[in-house]
Amino acid sequence: MGKNENRTKEIPVFNVGAFNVMSSGLLVIFYFFALISTNALAQSEFT
Repeated sequence: MGKNENRTKEIPVFNVGAFNVMSSGLLVIFYFFALISTNALAQSEFT
């Protein structure tokens, strides 16, 4: 019983960690996408 309880406790923690990694990765990708889009708009406006 003890081992089973430990496993059930470890799984949610792993899921939360993976979710945090995914969310941070998506934020980084969105940040770079915003930078590229703003740079493209700035270049098109100046030309």
